[in-house]
Amino acid sequence: MIEKTPPEGIRVVAPNGKTSADFFDIFYPLDALRSGKHHPEGAFWIKGPGIASAQVQETVSLRMVAPTLADLLEVPGEFKACSLFAEGTGRAAA
Repeated sequence: MIEKTPPEGIRVVAPNGKTSADFFDIFYPLDALRSGKHHPEGAFWIKGPGIASAQVQETVSLRMVAPTLADLLEVPGEFKACSLFAEGTGRAAA
């Protein structure tokens, strides 16, 4: 958890050291108290090269987050729910 907003110009570097981006191109400031509780109808954003812009109107199960991230990272796994990018889900297919 980031406790304090970093100054302008801070860059986030990928683990391979080859890719970096401005902190505020990836994250955005949030001036609000954090209670440690999340609203059951929160938001889930994915941004990156090769990811088509899409908006899912219906509620998405939290169980779909892990398989979606696994798809994006090309990491194999067995999940009870499908990825948002899975064929035939009627969702944000890439």
